[in-house]
Amino acid sequence: MKKRVFIFDLDGTLIDTTRIGFREINYNLLRLGYPAVSDEFLRSHWGKSAQDIFQLVCENAGMSEKEYHDFCRYDKTMLDEYFLDPNLIPALTRLKNTKAILGILTSRTSESVNRLVNKIGFDLQLFNFLQTEDNHVWRKPDVAYLTHY
Repeated sequence: MKKRVFIFDLDGTLIDTTRIGFREINYNLLRLGYPAVSDEFLRSHWGKSAQDIFQLVCENAGMSEKEYHDFCRYDKTMLDEYFLDPNLIPALTRLKNTKAILGILTSRTSESVNRLVNKIGFDLQLFNFLQTEDNHVWRKPDVAYLTHY
């Protein structure tokens, strides 16, 4: 018997987080007195872990180590603004009812995923598995890396 497996990315696929993430990063840069970075710069690194993106953004801005730590400590979660498409849960439920296996592969940590889904009311029980940054030594593929090889 064939199994149907659907694996989704969380950010920018199941939940519209990209636009808000870009705004959060630039707001934080401006708060510390640094100019915003372009969407193109952020898009070229999107999909990496938040820590890796923050490191690249802060290096690009020329921040000191103290400013980098201030940047990382700042609450970067504008969760009230995330958009969950009203058609998403019914579509996932229909897939699940066909005995399909559903999974999420994300570069977020488990803590970050739980904070996000609890705040917006996204039910992870629809999924058979969730792989986060802290579940495995391997991260999801980085398209920017793969295009070089």
